Amino acid sequence: MIKANKQFLLSLVAFASIFLSREVVASPAEIELSTACPELPEYPPDFDPNLKAIGRNDESLTSIPCSIFLHTNLTRLYLHDNEITHFSTEIGLLTNLEDLSLYQNQLTSIPTEIGLLTALTRLMLYDNLIEFIPSEIGLLMNLKYLGVGSNLLTSIPTEIGLLSTNLWQLSLNNCHITSLPPLMFHMRQLRNLFLSNNQITSIPPEIRNLRGKYNNPKLEMLMLDNNDLKTIPTEIGYLKLLSIFTINDNQITGLPSELARLTSLTYWNYGKYIE
Repeated sequence: MIKANKQFLLSLVAFASIFLSREVVASPAEIELSTACPELPEYPPDFDPNLKAIGRNDESLTSIPCSIFLHTNLTRLYLHDNEITHFSTEIGLLTNLEDLSLYQNQLTSIPTEIGLLTALTRLMLYDNLIEFIPSEIGLLMNLKYLGVGSNLLTSIPTEIGLLSTNLWQLSLNNCHITSLPPLMFHMRQLRNLFLSNNQITSIPPEIRNLRGKYNNPKLEMLMLDNNDLKTIPTEIGYLKLLSIFTINDNQITGLPSELARLTSLTYWNYGKYIE
C-alpha cells in the first residue's frame, strides 16, 4: 500500500508539473474579445472602479452584459436564473472573482479562460446545457465549492484531481457520466460528493483516499443513487466518518462486509440490497 501510494504521488506531481507548466490559457491582457463583446464599452461617468459585487439574476438576460467586464475588481458576480447562452471569454478579465454564479441558464460550454480566475472559491454552473469541462478547471486551486450538476456532461477531466488542496464540496449529479477518474479521489479536503443520477458503472478503489489523514477532513456525504453500479468496492470501509451514504436504484446484488466499519452513518439509503 505504501509503495503504491508513493508511486501515485510521484505520478501526481509529474502530471501537475506538466499541466501547470504548459501555456494553458492566455493572460488577461491577451484575451481576444468574443463576438458577444466585439469591443468593450466606454467607461460611463458614474463608473465605480471599486465595485465588488454585481447581481443581475432573474432578469431574462440572454448574454452577459459587456459592461460587467469593465469591473475588474469584482469579487462576486451573480447571473443565475437567466437565459444566458454564451459564456464569454472576457470572463478571464475578472481575475479577482471569488464567487461566480451562472446556474440555471442555457450555457453550452465553459471557456478555457476560466483557468485565469484563480481566486475563485465558489463556482456554480449547475442546471445548464454544458457538455464538457475544460482541463483548465484544474488551475482553480482555491475552489471550495464546485457545482456542475444537471448538465449534459458525459465525463470528468482528470485535471479535476488537482483541486485537492481546498475543494470541500463537488456536485456532479444529474448528468450522463459513465466513469470516474481515479485522480479525483485524492481530494484530501473533500467532505461532500454528489454523483446521483448518472450512468456510473464502477467506483475506483482509490475512494479509500477520501478517508483523510492527520488533521484533514474526511468524506462525510456520498450520494450515488440511480447509477449503473454493480458492486461497491471493499475500500468503502475506510470512510469511517461517512455519515450519509445513498446507493439505491443501482444494479447491486450484494454489499461488502466492510460496510460494517462505517460506524458514523446516520442515514443511508440502500434500496433492496440488504435482506
